[in-house]
Amino acid sequence: MLPDFQKMINEPEYNFLRANEHLGKRIMLLGLSGSYGYGTNREGSDVDFRGVALQKPSDILGLTEFEQYKAEKT
Repeated sequence: MLPDFQKMINEPEYNFLRANEHLGKRIMLLGLSGSYGYGTNREGSDVDFRGVALQKPSDILGLTEFEQYKAEKT
C-alpha cells in the first residue's frame, strides 16, 4: 500500500514547504521523484519530493538569489 503523500506533506517535518519565503505560496509543482516516482519502490523505500517554485521579484532583479532548498530531515 502506498503512503498517503498528501497527508505526509502536511506533517510538521514538512513545515519548511509552507514557512520558507522562497517556497510557500510560490510552489507551482510538487511531485514524487526517486523510487516512488519511478515505480521501483519497495517496502522501506524513502520518499523523495521535487518541486518548482516561482522566483521572487528580488531574485529576478538580481538583488537576492535562490536556487534550491534541500531538506536533510525529510
